[in-house]
Amino acid sequence: MSFYIAGRWHQGAAHVQATGTASRRLRVFISCSRDDFDFADQLEKALLYGGFSITAGRDKILGLDDWERRLGLLIEESEAVVCVVSSSSATSEICRWELEEAALW
Repeated sequence: MSFYIAGRWHQGAAHVQATGTASRRLRVFISCSRDDFDFADQLEKALLYGGFSITAGRDKILGLDDWERRLGLLIEESEAVVCVVSSSSATSEICRWELEEAALW
């Protein structure tokens, strides 16, 4: 899979550089389908390594009764939303909802 961040395309989770400083870390929310969790985990590690802060962990949301409210708050707290685009996320109602929520902020 590929992802686009900081004006460049990246393959896998290699060589992501943050634009912020150590004292100011950009908060990122990662939107992905359940089928893409393995890739999203790699992406999260690369973003953390690059100095970004991740506002949501997929394992912290699953199974919550009020997941929509919790995700909405995490998206609102984020300064950027990274969407993992795949055939699964393209047809996911939850991924679509996350992007619509991000557009509100």
